Amino acid sequence: MFPAVTTPRIRSSSRLQEASGAPYAVRLLESLATHQVPTWLLVSTHGWRLLAEECGIKDEAALKKATSGDWGCVRLFNDADRGAEPASGSVENTGMVVCPCSMGTMAAIAHGTSRSLIERAADVTLKERRTLVLVPRETRCRSCTCVT
Repeated sequence: MFPAVTTPRIRSSSRLQEASGAPYAVRLLESLATHQVPTWLLVSTHGWRLLAEECGIKDEAALKKATSGDWGCVRLFNDADRGAEPASGSVENTGMVVCPCSMGTMAAIAHGTSRSLIERAADVTLKERRTLVLVPRETRCRSCTCVT
């Protein structure tokens, strides 16, 4: 289980991203919110599209309702804002989960070519030697997308 659940005093990060698998992300966010884990939430444009297609969640209000409605510990950030707090290593957190994670995002993170706040926050997480959990959408990895 993600260590943030056992350390609720320290902020965690969760990202809803463009790969399919939106129900996993909704369940993760529900668990973090239920346990009152302070969470930074970033949802990409493609993430919102997949939430609508796969879960019928069309906006922030519907996402709150789908995740128990108690977002006192959740703070939503715009993925286009690469200067937001999750992009700074000076703000402490326990780590980051990218759920789901496309192979393109995984490759960008692995090669340090951040194009969004999600990818920049992952870069910072690695730089600060914090836990980074990637939940890949694709079940088969090819040699060009797997990092060993």
